[in-house]
Amino acid sequence: MFTEEDRERWGSDLDADTPDIVIAGPDWILAVEAKMFHNPSAASLSSQMSRQSKVLSRWIDVLGLPEERVTHVLLLPKALAAASAGHGWPLVTWEEVLETYRVVGPRYWANVLATALADYDALVSTGPVFGQNKDDRLTGAEIVDLHAEGDLPYSSVGRSGGLSGSTFTTDVTSGTWRGRSYEVRVGPPPNANWFSVADFIAATA
Repeated sequence: MFTEEDRERWGSDLDADTPDIVIAGPDWILAVEAKMFHNPSAASLSSQMSRQSKVLSRWIDVLGLPEERVTHVLLLPKALAAASAGHGWPLVTWEEVLETYRVVGPRYWANVLATALADYDALVSTGPVFGQNKDDRLTGAEIVDLHAEGDLPYSSVGRSGGLSGSTFTTDVTSGTWRGRSYEVRVGPPPNANWFSVADFIAATA
């Protein structure tokens, strides 16, 4: 039975993200975040990996694993890897996987992957409608703390319905804004779902 103690031990209190693939042995973990046709920005990709790192750190602590035995990598098409250069995370490309396993892997799998990579330019997304305006994600508490310290590089916050919308109003009245993750961006509000950091600070004060 999964108890409340188990939930706390394994990280239900984390504002985090889980990797797509986790392979584990007695004293090691390989965690992989894989993308194929989704086309996130470099900032969004880095933010997602940072949130996943919180989960891996918890696993290291709970399982008592040596950090050098835990690897966290990105699996990306070569084109996306080039566009996201500078993310700083260990990287494997799908092209490298295909080249390595083309002979020993199942022929159908290799052919499907080869076709997907050949058609990448035609199939890759231009960026999802939801999330295309963000540069990062931060919790409400992080926004307030970084703003107070003068270290917040973002000027706008996103929430469905905007500043006066029912979702953000509920966040504020319930107090859940502190732990909720919000989209943030460097530039001015791009549409009615966005508002200034100054308005966010004032609303949550």
